[in-house]
Amino acid sequence: MKRLFSCTFDVMICLVVQRNVGILEKIAQQLVSSATNRNRAGEADELDQQYKVQLDVLRQLEQRVKTQLQSQRKASGLNEGRKQTLTKLERDFERVQSAAEACRARVTRQQKQLQQRGGAASANGSQSNSANALQQEEARFQEQMMQDRMQEEIMR
Repeated sequence: MKRLFSCTFDVMICLVVQRNVGILEKIAQQLVSSATNRNRAGEADELDQQYKVQLDVLRQLEQRVKTQLQSQRKASGLNEGRKQTLTKLERDFERVQSAAEACRARVTRQQKQLQQRGGAASANGSQSNSANALQQEEARFQEQMMQDRMQEEIMR
């Protein structure tokens, strides 16, 4: 009974991590979207703070899952079915981790691009070009997120 509970607990933790990655992606999308609306500086600051907090939550959850999976892997008396379940959980967890890392990388890349374009636009005095570029970047970001989700669904 304890092993069944442990397996269920592992699955639940992995699902919690997956759900938090989804939350991170939504916050990231809003963060990039708010960058196109420069008049909402307070909202952008709040979203940036939410993004950082969500990253911290994910880091803590990932550490917890890694520890749990390692302790389960080291447990003696694992039968073949349990080993297969752990292997599947580890693969699922790695997939969720890679989705989170891809989201982090996209946000970092886009924030750098937005800063560079923002600096160049204010130096040139062309705010309308900057807004168009930010909207195009937002559209690319949304398209990339959709592609990532489709790939994730295919992998399932």
